[in-house]
Amino acid sequence: MKTIDQIKKEEEDLRNEARDADHTRSKQIKRRLELLKTCRIYLETEPSEQYLREELHRVTKNMEIIEERFPAWSAGKIGGVHGAAASI
Repeated sequence: MKTIDQIKKEEEDLRNEARDADHTRSKQIKRRLELLKTCRIYLETEPSEQYLREELHRVTKNMEIIEERFPAWSAGKIGGVHGAAASI
């Protein structure tokens, strides 16, 4: 896992790179900076072990739901463009 100082250094390096980057690269840098900011804030707040367990459970549960519903979604039976178009 990265430390807060490593994340801050990477953020600084990316900001410097963004000054000379083309449009596509600058979008990539922006997305990376957003992720790094989230990671930095997470590390700065020092989340409790209980919070981490709850988040792991929540994410795991969401992944299970997605995996369970994906076959029906990809067939156009749940939400999405195919389901909406079929009902028109």
